[in-house]
Amino acid sequence: MRVAVVVVALIASLVQVAVVPSVLPGAEAVPLLPLAILAAWGALRPASEVCLALPVVAVVLGVSSQERVGWYLLACAPLAAVLLLAPEREAWPRRLARAPIAAGLGACTYAALLLVAAGRVQALPGEALAIGGAALVTALIAALCVALLLPLRARSVGLFE
Repeated sequence: MRVAVVVVALIASLVQVAVVPSVLPGAEAVPLLPLAILAAWGALRPASEVCLALPVVAVVLGVSSQERVGWYLLACAPLAAVLLLAPEREAWPRRLARAPIAAGLGACTYAALLLVAAGRVQALPGEALAIGGAALVTALIAALCVALLLPLRARSVGLFE
């Protein structure tokens, strides 16, 4: 499944670069689709699988934009932190609710960090509505992805479980 999540992250990043800017103007700096899919994957599967895919997202988005790959990797770090700090053995409703929250927080920090990296700190208050909208859309996409990826959840292997 680790190879599968890397391939999914690669495809989501390429779709983000090629399709999302034409559908949502001004969404080049916010990776809505990769963050949402990886947050959903992290809620259903072990979070360590997501950590392997984050560098793929950072490389694809960094190579296709004017920002450095390192900024994208730093911007993806909050998503990994939210997923890794949550307990693995919590109830399913909590784990499923964690995906939209992690994706929304990841999108907010991602956009804010990219604005700071571009030297546009003064633009943060003016861009707050756009960042909030991107976070909301990312959370909604993550909730939809959780519903679609539910059959891939990690199951415990046992005779009576």
